[in-house]
Amino acid sequence: MVKTPIDRICLENDILCSACQRKVDSGEISEMDVKVSRVLNRLEKRFKSLKDATFIKSYETTKRIIILTGKGDARKVVGKGGSVVKELSKKFQKGIQVFEVKDSLEDYVKELVPPDMIIGVNRVFTKDGSYYKVILRGKDRKRMKVSRGELEEVLGKLSGEGVKVVFE
Repeated sequence: MVKTPIDRICLENDILCSACQRKVDSGEISEMDVKVSRVLNRLEKRFKSLKDATFIKSYETTKRIIILTGKGDARKVVGKGGSVVKELSKKFQKGIQVFEVKDSLEDYVKELVPPDMIIGVNRVFTKDGSYYKVILRGKDRKRMKVSRGELEEVLGKLSGEGVKVVFE
């Protein structure tokens, strides 16, 4: 059974129990997390790769939905030949990108841009707080599969903090 942030009863029904509704109300999980959880639960009947997979969180950007899974579970959620991701993309009418939970922002950057483009990932502290500065090799800019804005948006969602991408 796919593990999700909502309980089994809520996966099967259109309304949430009080405990799961509190998670949504508090911001611990989002409405998109609930939707993705329910779709994954339905897809599990067709795609056995979802059995024992862990879905942690989803983030919606302008162009895609990012799905965060437990360690070792990304391939299960992608499915053989991308079969599960294709179904999710059809359902949500957006691109789907699956990541395993990582220890650092730099690990996510390495999945989104060619590793040899990365000069550094630094945390910058200002009087108003902090943000991450991702420094990439400018001459290789055309090799990127995502735009600078989308990269900042995706990394910001994954880190929960501001991200600025610069090319040098």
